[in-house]
Amino acid sequence: VNIQKGSVIGTAQPLNGPRKIGQSVIDLLALEKERELDKPESVKKFAEKLSKMEDQTKALVAEWKKDGKVVAGFGAARSGPTLIAQFGFGDVIQYVFDDHPQKVNKLTPGDRIPVVPTSELNKRKPDYVVVLAWIHAKNIIASNQEYLDGGGKFVVVCPEVQVIGKDTKANLI
Repeated sequence: VNIQKGSVIGTAQPLNGPRKIGQSVIDLLALEKERELDKPESVKKFAEKLSKMEDQTKALVAEWKKDGKVVAGFGAARSGPTLIAQFGFGDVIQYVFDDHPQKVNKLTPGDRIPVVPTSELNKRKPDYVVVLAWIHAKNIIASNQEYLDGGGKFVVVCPEVQVIGKDTKANLI
């Protein structure tokens, strides 16, 4: 389905169960084969890419800690806690910007980081903002030019690690 730029929603059943295998399953299996996602080498290559991204983000975190930088997150989406844990951001992110009424003034799962309204971005002016809702990075960055113009920097980790300032050309999906 076309949720979040592509999600898989399915129903499991025993082999030869009563439900007919839908065309979307057949299409997805064909796409996996076409892109060689059914091969161990592809999984290994993906793991290597994740490892490289992890090394890059951990180096950023170490630098931020050493320099005493103020770091925030943007987007208290369900992918956020995963990115925070996977890439070691829990030690440096002080708060997360989001406008969802069920998230503002609450804490993120896991690291329990406070969630504040996005209207606070230009008041607090953190040195770096890690885009946790990475699928929306392009829109988040475009909507916050004032923060960039003021010297702030966005950090996007997917599909590749990028630090984006006002004069940086971003390679976003």
